Amino acid sequence: MRVLPVLALAATAPTAWTFSFSSNPLASIFGDSSSSPSAAAKRRDSRRTRAKDIVTDLVVEENCFASTDGAVAFGEACDVNVIYEDCYEPQPIVGKTAVTNHLLAKVASRQEKGGFRLDRISDGDRACGFAWTWTTDTEEGLRGTTFVELNPENGKIFFVREIPEP
Repeated sequence: MRVLPVLALAATAPTAWTFSFSSNPLASIFGDSSSSPSAAAKRRDSRRTRAKDIVTDLVVEENCFASTDGAVAFGEACDVNVIYEDCYEPQPIVGKTAVTNHLLAKVASRQEKGGFRLDRISDGDRACGFAWTWTTDTEEGLRGTTFVELNPENGKIFFVREIPEP
C-alpha cells in the first residue's frame, strides 16, 4: 500500500496559516513507525516509571554492558544531562552522548573476555541498585554494585554510580 502525502493546515494566528506536508498522515496520531524498537525498548516505554524494570531490561535483555546494541540502548534510555560516575574514571561522564560512547568503549575493550551477570537487584520505582559479576566460562571475575536513578519528569536515567570492587 502506498501512502500519499497529505497537506495539513494549521491556524497559528487568527489570519495566518501554516502549511506542512507529511508522507505518513497517521504519524501524528500513532507515531512514526520508521524505526522498529527492540522488545525490551517497548517494555521500557510501557513501564517508563519503574527503575527496576528499566534496569532489568537494559542489563538482562539488552546486555548493555557486554554488547554494542545494548550500550546504545542504555544511551537511548538516558536523559540528555545524565551523569555517570564510574569509579575507574577520574571525572564523572556527563551527557547522553558521552555516556553512550563510554559504554561502547567498555564493551569494545571486553569483547571475547566473558560476560556480565546480574546477581540481584533492589526494587524501586524512581531508583534502584544492583549487584553484578563479570564472568567467563570457567571463572568469576570482577564484582560490583551500580546505583541508577531516573528523572521523575521524563522517566529517563539521569544518574548512575558504578562501584566495582577494588
